[in-house]
Amino acid sequence: INCWDTSKITDMSLAFLYQTEFDDPIECWDTSKVTTMARMFDKASAFNQSIDSWDVSQVKNMTRMFVYANYFNQPVDSWDVSKVTAMVDMFARASTFNQSVSAWDTSKVTSMLGMFFNAVKFNQSIDSWSVSKVERMGYMFLTASSFNQCLSTW
Repeated sequence: INCWDTSKITDMSLAFLYQTEFDDPIECWDTSKVTTMARMFDKASAFNQSIDSWDVSQVKNMTRMFVYANYFNQPVDSWDVSKVTAMVDMFARASTFNQSVSAWDTSKVTSMLGMFFNAVKFNQSIDSWSVSKVERMGYMFLTASSFNQCLSTW
């Protein structure tokens, strides 16, 4: 699976939905043309592979990308998310995720609704994020019990 030619794929939505046993390496995938990764790892509860090398610079939608990805705790800080507009529930219920995302350019994001909802281990600084275009932030940190970072710059 790691050697698959994914260079022409534009939509990876639901790719691993309910694949509760999936934990194969896929770091070599060419994601440079992908525009949506919505629910890509939704309920892929065992997945915990490195994907930091992925080119996500064309992605606009990361809604529920890692929702219920219970074991995912890999760096994604190098991702260029500057075109992303939707991060709804992106790490919701990703119960072990606690990686830095401070370098992300979130200036085009309009919805962060539930982004870290019940991400109980997440406690990283995100005060450098641009949230001026965000219209929806409801329950963004609801039951994210470890989160105690200062967001006074928002």
